[in-house]
Amino acid sequence: MKKLILALAVLCSMQVAYAQKSDADIQKNVNKAIAASQDAKKGAKAATWVNLGKAYLNAYNNPTVNIAPGIDKNTLAMMFREQPSGSEVVELEGEAYEKLTFSHVDLYFNGAGQLVLVNVTHPSYEGDLLGNAAAAYAHAFELGAKEKDIAPKMQEIVDRYLNDAYTAYTLGDIQKACELFKGASDVSMIAPCPEPNMDATYNTAFTALALHNYDLAQEYFNRCLANGYLRR
Repeated sequence: MKKLILALAVLCSMQVAYAQKSDADIQKNVNKAIAASQDAKKGAKAATWVNLGKAYLNAYNNPTVNIAPGIDKNTLAMMFREQPSGSEVVELEGEAYEKLTFSHVDLYFNGAGQLVLVNVTHPSYEGDLLGNAAAAYAHAFELGAKEKDIAPKMQEIVDRYLNDAYTAYTLGDIQKACELFKGASDVSMIAPCPEPNMDATYNTAFTALALHNYDLAQEYFNRCLANGYLRR
């Protein structure tokens, strides 16, 4: 019985692995959703914009389907059918990691063989997918979509921006980290997002300061002050 359960679990994992779509399919879906939003009749419906937001999020998620921090290399091999094109040892913040290069992502494993960082290098659709998704969901809300349906999606976008920002910061790309922290901060202030994310706002200012972008740093530090945010 245990062997049967294990076999079924492996089979399910292999089936789930094929959930990732080709870039061409993703691009077709996004373009179709964009076209619907530009249609006079369809564009007046909240559902059209919900579908557009979903298409953008699906495009964002596609390169990392079945990849999650915490899994080990053996589990990855079962769930992710692509073989790495390269492998090297890199140092991040004083620690050694094994970096595996794939067509769409770089994966970083710690000394214990666990995945700790996922960096998308080739998105399935170009552009600011998270920002575009947020704009679509916000417009759907304006057209009458329910807050209980839209707010969690807005929060998901903020969380994904933040995750990518911390990844970029860890990899030493401060410019990208700043842009992503800014994305998280800005989206968190759009209705119906549950609440402004002041950590993202502070980190936008902090990274902007490191880049000598003093105008941006001042703007976001002032946002922190206006929202009563004090970081110790």
